[in-house]
Amino acid sequence: MGHRTWRARLQQAQGGRVWGLERDQLGPPKAVIKPAPGDLLLLNPRQIHAVRPSSDEPRITLGHFIGYHGTDRPLTLWS
Repeated sequence: MGHRTWRARLQQAQGGRVWGLERDQLGPPKAVIKPAPGDLLLLNPRQIHAVRPSSDEPRITLGHFIGYHGTDRPLTLWS
């Protein structure tokens, strides 16, 4: 599956906003994931992604940075 990566030209096309892109400019999603309570999703935030608004359920989101240094070293976690 090909990924759509953020590029400066996309941001410029959206008037320089840094917080998001207009969905109708991107076309349909390549995949839709609906996590269940307790699921952990790891994603590269430089890949274009979207989060649908929560309906009547509260949602908790935590963001961290995870560093990958190769298969012979542990992951690094920081925020």
